[in-house]
Amino acid sequence: MHKILTFFAVTICVSHAALAQNSKSLPYEKAPYNDTIIQCGALFALVAQGYKELGEAEKARAYKAKFDSLVAKSKEEFERIGRSGKEAEDLLQERIYLLNDFAERDADFALRLIGFCDQRFPM
Repeated sequence: MHKILTFFAVTICVSHAALAQNSKSLPYEKAPYNDTIIQCGALFALVAQGYKELGEAEKARAYKAKFDSLVAKSKEEFERIGRSGKEAEDLLQERIYLLNDFAERDADFALRLIGFCDQRFPM
């Protein structure tokens, strides 16, 4: 799994400058949607890409399927609260960028987060 985290930085194209320009510091408020779906979906995208780069196609497909499932769930959640599926996709992409950056800085915590998400959303 440590190899996967190494590949996050190498294989995922991240436009940090664009993300930083679009970031706004907002006061915290509880999201009206299940944020765990967004966080774990974004993480599964990174794990799938890591396994793909390692040549482990079976695991890459499994995590891609988990990602696809959570994309669909996040769109449903957003539409339920009157927001668009596109907004859910945009938020997922933003979280992919953020989690990729986070994994570079704290691989051990990222591994624990993968474990949490795997338990929460099994294959």
